[in-house]
Amino acid sequence: MSSYDATAVAESIATRLWTKHDRDAIGEIFADDVVYRDVAWDYTLTGHAGVLGYVDKVLGGIPDFTETIEDVLDVRPGTVVARWRYAGTFTSDRITKAFDLPGTSVITVREDGLVSSNVDYYSADAFLAALDWVYPTVESLAGRER
Repeated sequence: MSSYDATAVAESIATRLWTKHDRDAIGEIFADDVVYRDVAWDYTLTGHAGVLGYVDKVLGGIPDFTETIEDVLDVRPGTVVARWRYAGTFTSDRITKAFDLPGTSVITVREDGLVSSNVDYYSADAFLAALDWVYPTVESLAGRER
């Protein structure tokens, strides 16, 4: 395994891609066959085109999206775990609301230093709650008349 800087890998994704919105970073950070997963929304994207489409979708609704690294662990050769905060203002025809929430990524780095997989873990429920989009729970529905 070649050497790489775990913090630099995580910071590159957070800063270049998610904070500066540098679309060229996709080809420079990720392998051609990268697998990018967003567990909260059950998205799995492959390749540069898949990641680019996902980034464009996120930035379309959150044009001021930022990501800030809080902590990075170089777990074992080729595996990086990064804790981060993501923030921005969700904007649609129905709502404009700011949020700031935590998340974690598990990143696999190939021998050539390119990212072959990136799996993001965060709470979709916390995101929706930050936007005041709270879905009814089973408990809240139990008292309703049929």
